[in-house]
Amino acid sequence: MAKLSVEQALLKAKSLTKKGELAEASKLYTAILAAFPNNKKAQQGQAALAKANQSGATQSPPEEAINQLANLFNQGQLAVVAK
Repeated sequence: MAKLSVEQALLKAKSLTKKGELAEASKLYTAILAAFPNNKKAQQGQAALAKANQSGATQSPPEEAINQLANLFNQGQLAVVAK
């Protein structure tokens, strides 16, 4: 963050969030808050990421896992699917 102004870092973090690069965005928000603990925009951004991570935990399983289960089901391997 040394080369970016606070506003530039906030914009970069917001951009990273939109791209789905949540870990990198979180690092930027953390760096901003380390230097400026009362920065409201960084606090809000970090809180939004935390909320996204919580809701992300309830998302669907990966499509590959679903396809594997469907294939096992179609092959009649119901006991494996149930596990």
